[in-house]
Amino acid sequence: MIKVFLLLLFTSTCFSADKYEVLEKSSYVKNEPKKWQIRWHLARVLSYANKNNEAVDEYQKLLEEKPRLYEVKIELVNLFLSQNDLENAINIAKTIPLRKLDFPTKLVLADIYFQIGKYEDGEKLYRKYLIHNPRDFSARSKLAAMYVLTGRYQNALKEYKAILYSDPQNVEARKNYLLVSLLAQNENAK
Repeated sequence: MIKVFLLLLFTSTCFSADKYEVLEKSSYVKNEPKKWQIRWHLARVLSYANKNNEAVDEYQKLLEEKPRLYEVKIELVNLFLSQNDLENAINIAKTIPLRKLDFPTKLVLADIYFQIGKYEDGEKLYRKYLIHNPRDFSARSKLAAMYVLTGRYQNALKEYKAILYSDPQNVEARKNYLLVSLLAQNENAK
């Protein structure tokens, strides 16, 4: 009986005109997601459902409204990468400050730059990535290879030394260190 009375009292007071305004201004209503947040979640759901074209449209609409949402740009870069659309991925990535890129995206973009011969851009990303992941020997080897391709043999040797310091049994790094040493000696002999 008391529960029924309290329920009736609650419903009659909560939905009166004055109380409705209080409810409207409550934290529940304030915490409702904004339109751009809903669009962001929609874009994510569409990409998870492999509806990539629709997801790209939603991400682009979101970026028109909120161009400084770097997390959205990173997600869009990763979506383009999953579609092997390197050109769009790179174009979006260039609008993101390096400090805002997450580590996996830095590494993927560095690999892309390496593959397409944009060594200067790739070098920046590898170096930033390796500051926080110094034991990623694969990334360090790619940076060293990039140095070799651009004729910076001493920088390449430094990278291979770093690998060998941490992993003296790394056969690939030993072999590459010796090859780059020979290249550097040939270059100095000229």
